Amino acid sequence: MATSEQRLTLYLAARYSRLDELCLYKSDLEKRGHVVPARWLKGEHQVHGLEAARLVQQGGPVPVREALLFASDDIEDVTSADVLVCFTEPPRSLNSRGGRHVELGIALGMRRLGVGPRIYLVGPLENVFHAPPEIDGHFYDWDGFLAHIDRHPLTGGGHASPPCVPQSTGSGHE
Repeated sequence: MATSEQRLTLYLAARYSRLDELCLYKSDLEKRGHVVPARWLKGEHQVHGLEAARLVQQGGPVPVREALLFASDDIEDVTSADVLVCFTEPPRSLNSRGGRHVELGIALGMRRLGVGPRIYLVGPLENVFHAPPEIDGHFYDWDGFLAHIDRHPLTGGGHASPPCVPQSTGSGHE
């Protein structure tokens, strides 16, 4: 159980279709004394109206007015987190909207500026953005992540991290 000094705010980034699963993971973290205030996990990102719901169910876009509100919520939740845990999928296994990739990108960009959350991946590496030094840990599954934080409690926020400076590749294209 985390003490008040160790209580951290975590953001869980994943496909929306994994909402029920992620709510269980949210509970695991709360039992350890952490806070997981992500609004998308509270079911607050539901489209309104029959036509909007039908459009989204058919794989169409979220109506712009609601998309702006959802994006604003998620950006605020990501940028205020001490830790971002990104749940990945096997490459090319599913068709999805990709919001979790944007959330990871926001966190990676913040880390480059020296102000972002710590970043952990749970699942397979999907793309090149899962390999930079700003990623603090990679775990095969949720149980592996929990075992890690039980052995090495999450302390302090990533917000105090020094900036990550890309190293030269030697390719002449710096």
